[in-house]
Amino acid sequence: MFHVPGPCKVEWNDLDLGVCRAGVTITPASQWSPISYDLGGNSPLDFIFAGKAATCHLEALEPAKLDAMWDAIGGLFAMEPGTLASEVGKVLKITERDGSVWQADCSVPQDPGQLVLVSTSEIIVPVAFLIIPKWQNNRWELFSTVPSYLETA
Repeated sequence: MFHVPGPCKVEWNDLDLGVCRAGVTITPASQWSPISYDLGGNSPLDFIFAGKAATCHLEALEPAKLDAMWDAIGGLFAMEPGTLASEVGKVLKITERDGSVWQADCSVPQDPGQLVLVSTSEIIVPVAFLIIPKWQNNRWELFSTVPSYLETA
């Protein structure tokens, strides 16, 4: 898990989503699918690597800017079963306060989370994006650009 410290600016498909004061959390995940043998019961015999993805969680975005995002992605929530995320995915760009950039070239928004009103009367809007790997530079990449402090680590 990575936490991009706030405040940071977030854009999706060149649409300005505003500033996340609390930062952004990126959670990578490997997926393993079971291989079952029907005659032997429901127990999996083994598991096969099904791929890698990541989820990007944003909080405390500017609510006024989210209206434009909901208009832009409204059709994504009405997709037909079988639609590939790689066909509808767009660029997600996170810019840290020092100008460092995290860029995922293929991301799709996930179902919106529950709005929260905190004691400071600030509306916290949880938004999550699924980041899909893309074949680039002879390898699968979740991010095409990461801050230089990660490249040298």
